[in-house]
Amino acid sequence: MKFSRHLQYEYGVKQLLLVPLVNLLFLLVVFLLVVSPLVDQPGLKVRLPGFVTTGIVAGENIEIVIAADGAAYYRGAGIRQEELAAMLMHLWPRQITVLIKAHKDAPLGAITQIWDTCRRSRVTRINVATSGIQP
Repeated sequence: MKFSRHLQYEYGVKQLLLVPLVNLLFLLVVFLLVVSPLVDQPGLKVRLPGFVTTGIVAGENIEIVIAADGAAYYRGAGIRQEELAAMLMHLWPRQITVLIKAHKDAPLGAITQIWDTCRRSRVTRINVATSGIQP
């Protein structure tokens, strides 16, 4: 086999072969469409660890217990969000601390609803504790 000894430069724009490029892009799109449903996208399961927020202040404390099923209790009796909000608004001028004691399997939504109710009722000191407690 004999190679040419002189290099020749080609000037101008060479014609780009679009058919192989389109075929490659089409195969890439088909591959991504086939593989994407196979990727497992699990939901986020939140489990509350056992913890107590720091800064529990001595003074008037209100303890709200949240059971594993999400029900809220105050002094052993069930309490609704509206009742809790009315009670906290009645106590508002005083500096009170709300301690939310939640079961470790309590839904996070129930805890945040109680937390939001306390915030809307102008309570600024809110603490959370979780454990295996039941009311």
